[in-house]
Amino acid sequence: MESIDSLIEAIEVFDGAVIIVTHSELMLEALATKLIVYDNDTITVFDGTYLDFLERVGWSDEGGVRVKKGKKQAADTNVNRKDSKKQRAAIISDKSKVLSSLKARIAAIEEEITKLEQSVEQDTQALLEASVAGKALTIKQLSQSVNEAKAGIEKLFAELEEKTEEHDAKSREFDQQLNELAQIS
Repeated sequence: MESIDSLIEAIEVFDGAVIIVTHSELMLEALATKLIVYDNDTITVFDGTYLDFLERVGWSDEGGVRVKKGKKQAADTNVNRKDSKKQRAAIISDKSKVLSSLKARIAAIEEEITKLEQSVEQDTQALLEASVAGKALTIKQLSQSVNEAKAGIEKLFAELEEKTEEHDAKSREFDQQLNELAQIS
C-alpha cells in the first residue's frame, strides 16, 4: 500500500505524460484520465477518468452501464475529485515526513544498540583476560563499563519498542485517513 501511495504521489507531481498498465483500481481512480480498456475480447479507448468509465460504460461482467449522472453532478464530481487528490497528496506527504523521522530514529537506536553490544563483548573478553592476570583495578573498571553498557542497551531497547509502536500506530492512522478519503470520493 505504501509503495502504491508513493508511486501515485510521484506521478501526480510529474509534469509529463505517463502510461500505466495496472489492475489496481486505487491507481486508476487516482491517476487515469484516458483509458485503453480490454473487456470481453474487445479493446476500446475511453476519454475520461476511471470513475467516469464505471458510471458511463462499466464492465461487461458486472452488468455494463451503471447509473449515469447529470452534467451538474459530473462537474461536482470533478471538483470533488480535485479536492480529494489534493487531500490525498497532503496525507501522503505528511505520512512520509512523520514516518521518515521515526524510521531514522529507529535506525539510529539500532545502530547505538549494536555499538554498545560490541563494546560489551570486547569488555567482557578483556574482563576475562584481566581475571586470568589478576588485575583487580582493571576488573572493577571493566565490570562497571559492562554494567553501564548493558543498562544503556536496556534503555535503548525500551525506546526502540516505543518508537516502533509509535511508527506502526501512525502508519495505521495515515492508512485509515487514506481509506476514509477513498470511501468519500
